[in-house]
Amino acid sequence: AKDHLDDLERRGLRPCTISAQGRALRMLKLACGDIPVGEITTDHILQFWDVLRWFPSNKSKSSKFRHMTDAELLAYGKKINVDPPAPVTMETARRNLCVFFNRLLKMRVISHSPMEAFSPAADEMMDESTGRPFTDSELMNIFNPAVFFPWAEMVPHRWWVPMLGLYTGARVNEISQLKV
Repeated sequence: AKDHLDDLERRGLRPCTISAQGRALRMLKLACGDIPVGEITTDHILQFWDVLRWFPSNKSKSSKFRHMTDAELLAYGKKINVDPPAPVTMETARRNLCVFFNRLLKMRVISHSPMEAFSPAADEMMDESTGRPFTDSELMNIFNPAVFFPWAEMVPHRWWVPMLGLYTGARVNEISQLKV
């Protein structure tokens, strides 16, 4: 796992990508223990799904819970019946483990991937609600020159992101990924 994360960093991947990979590997270790990767089976992956289901991810960042081990956090999550992760979170974890095991396959460290048995989530489970379109009166309130201009004039992205969204219908995350 450490070699994999080091390789991702060496390849210049974004810190959030490396962090997501690290979290998936941390949950995998919690599910199956510190065993050689060649001994990880589909049963371990099933245990991984249970760990992911019950692990209180936000609690692990809180200073109140920093003294707890991962096993204690998992037990705590079960005790308080934490909300299950969103389907997109589960799919991201599946993809992260696939990346890890596929790398091991290419390096001939393992002969088969325990992730082969787990298909991607159905597209309809991944669709997040896009919300409803703004009404004309809401748009008039948002783009009221007396309010919008003072708010947007000092920071370019406050001007361009809303304007591009207004005139193209694109979502904020789509606009934010645009390059000049």
